[in-house]
Amino acid sequence: MESKLSQQETLVKDADGNRWIKCEFCGKIAMEGESSIYGGKGHINLGTCRDCFVNNPEVTQKTEEKIAKVRSKHDPNTGPECGGRLRERNGQYGRFMGCSNFPACRYSCGIR
Repeated sequence: MESKLSQQETLVKDADGNRWIKCEFCGKIAMEGESSIYGGKGHINLGTCRDCFVNNPEVTQKTEEKIAKVRSKHDPNTGPECGGRLRERNGQYGRFMGCSNFPACRYSCGIR
């Protein structure tokens, strides 16, 4: 099974349909429910086991770096669907943030 987990194109499942994940840090192989974090682009069969998630400072550092990277890219005034600017609008149910590319883009969200 370990050789199957090294490829990252298809999910690894056993005959019963259980998905298996390999911990990126300690190499432990466990079922999907026993892992804290798993999957994603480029590492669908890799993840982090619960022991490493709780006890490994390297995991904490890596997680904080990912969060910082995502936050630096995110602009709260830009819509996630088309990249248009969000601006305050008034509607039937009150104020909301709507995409400036309306009606081509119908993205909206609550006031932040």
